[in-house]
Amino acid sequence: MTLWLSNPLGRPHRALSSIFIVWKAVLLLIAILSPGPGYDPSTQQLFTIFQRDSPTPFPQNPSFFTHPVTHIALKLSRWDVIHFLSVARRGYVYEQDWAWGWGWLRLIHWVSLSFSPGPNSSLVLEAMVGIVLVHIAHYASVFVLYHLTLRLTPTTLSSTDKQRIAFTAAFLHTLAPAGLFLSAPYGEALTSFLTFAGTLLYTHDTPLTTILAGTLFALASTVRSNALLNGLFFLHDVLARHLPTLLTTYRRSHTLHPPTLLRLTASLTAGTLLALAFATPQAIAYRTICTPFAPHARQPWCHHFPPSIYTRRWQRRRRGRRAAARGATAQDHRGAAAAAGAAGGHELPRADHHARCDGVSAAVHLAGPAHTRRRQWPGRGGGAGAADWRQARTGVACRREVHGHLCHGAGCAVCRVLATCVVLRQREGNIVRIEA
Repeated sequence: MTLWLSNPLGRPHRALSSIFIVWKAVLLLIAILSPGPGYDPSTQQLFTIFQRDSPTPFPQNPSFFTHPVTHIALKLSRWDVIHFLSVARRGYVYEQDWAWGWGWLRLIHWVSLSFSPGPNSSLVLEAMVGIVLVHIAHYASVFVLYHLTLRLTPTTLSSTDKQRIAFTAAFLHTLAPAGLFLSAPYGEALTSFLTFAGTLLYTHDTPLTTILAGTLFALASTVRSNALLNGLFFLHDVLARHLPTLLTTYRRSHTLHPPTLLRLTASLTAGTLLALAFATPQAIAYRTICTPFAPHARQPWCHHFPPSIYTRRWQRRRRGRRAAARGATAQDHRGAAAAAGAAGGHELPRADHHARCDGVSAAVHLAGPAHTRRRQWPGRGGGAGAADWRQARTGVACRREVHGHLCHGAGCAVCRVLATCVVLRQREGNIVRIEA
């Protein structure tokens, strides 16, 4: 390895591989040695819930020496990853689940099934599958970026200068500021790999490589929606390159230039593939959430054009910011009354209702509708501003258990699901306490 690093441009692939392995080992060592669970026990609780029906119960406080795989999975499963893993395991149940990339979570699910098709496998498997996939994608993206940079550097530069620029770009991508986020089961690494690979194909500028680039960009958009911006390549080709050339040729000779027409068709096909990949999860969400119910009982976003579930999330965030601006003090005093209103079937005033949404938005049901959670409302240590989730389960009638369109006190989807509907599908003894 010393010889490779002393002359990295002589064997760039080996040098980049060595740097990648050392850097990932350092990051993994930091994760292993970091104390936990600290202030956030969500991962431990989530793993315990999903392994409750497993023949082997989840170990309490697993160490690296006794349970190395479980320990690594716990350390790298934080923040959004707990949502990723729960959705990958149980599927998309709630509206807020659709904020996470459909393609990435389905990939984790399908790969996990190939190793353990049983329904009671440990959630550690999904976590480790995601971790391995992230490392593979990041490793591959380093070399794709190296060759992409070689291709894009000006031809006026010498071969050594081009290699130096390409190696520097790949080296910096390896040591990206994202750090452990490119080791944990996030979708950024896979998105970057698909985007770099699609861009490399796009630079060859042939009809076939254009369509292949559109396919990779389409897959990237199912992992992270911002990959939709890759479609600007094809939009530019259609409007600024192929279509003007085709029209100019037609005006001069009154014939369509076949090569230009073929390139135009390829760009349109690639853009269509990207649009379809972005719209497919939206169509699945619409079919799941909107079509089973009568038009008057559907969510407001179901009547939008286009009916994108992302607009629902954007509206909820905007209302949440407005509710937060009213002050946390008013929210604390409304917490208990809001929970009582949900249990008794009384519609709350709009301001109170969305204050309640603010209070429960942090208590998203990670384990699915089969597990009712118990959560203390944001208050003063369980005093007047506190309410028990189990108080809301008596006298609740909800005919639409997943989406809660007919729940009493209807308004915010988060409140409907968490405060009323999900209590009908609880299991006794499976109540998990989550402190505010």
